Amino acid sequence: MNRTLTALTASLLLATGCSNEPSYDQAAERCIKAVNALPKGAQLHDARPKPCERMTDEDYNLIHAHKTLTDAGLMPTPTPTP
Repeated sequence: MNRTLTALTASLLLATGCSNEPSYDQAAERCIKAVNALPKGAQLHDARPKPCERMTDEDYNLIHAHKTLTDAGLMPTPTPTP
């Protein structure tokens, strides 16, 4: 009985996503902040910043492209809306 209850509880915790890891969206936000904190001209393809390790190649390349275009003055910096 105890083993069944323990297995059921563990399954429910896994199914509901109970973990200490941030969601993918939260990880993406942290990655964007880490990439934006790098100095202009930083070689972003040499090594990913630690917060970007979970990003797919496609998502990381998009973040990288945005940083590159912003640094070159080709992408407007978004202004927060009140």
